[in-house]
Amino acid sequence: MKNVFALMLAMFVGLGMVSCSSDDDNGSTPQFTMVGTWKVTQVFINGVEHNVDDYCPYKGTFQFVTGGTYVENGFELNNTNDCVAKETVGGTWAKSGNTYTLTLTGNASSTVLPNSFSPITTSGVINKFELNLSAGGIPTKLVFSKQ
Repeated sequence: MKNVFALMLAMFVGLGMVSCSSDDDNGSTPQFTMVGTWKVTQVFINGVEHNVDDYCPYKGTFQFVTGGTYVENGFELNNTNDCVAKETVGGTWAKSGNTYTLTLTGNASSTVLPNSFSPITTSGVINKFELNLSAGGIPTKLVFSKQ
């Protein structure tokens, strides 16, 4: 009887240890990835925030597809100063270190992104990045958010 009791006690202790495992995710946090569709959600010119809706080129979307495909649905001002959709631009993207390189099809160019750029990210924030540019010689910071 003592052996049966000891065996049952050992089983209950063993089952108790299995069922009381930690709910932690091994402490890992989600990592930033460029894959997804991005949109400019904030613009700072000379350090001053401006309404992003006031700038036609920032109305588009920038899509980075797994496998290296790039698609941009951009906007531009036409000759009567109306903001109109540009023809969709396509190409490829590649990452080396923290630098992303765009290779667009034909003579296409991005309305916003340079051919090579390094996004500024904040640790633990996976749905935003910043990009510092010089627009016509004026320091400009764009904040992109994942859509």
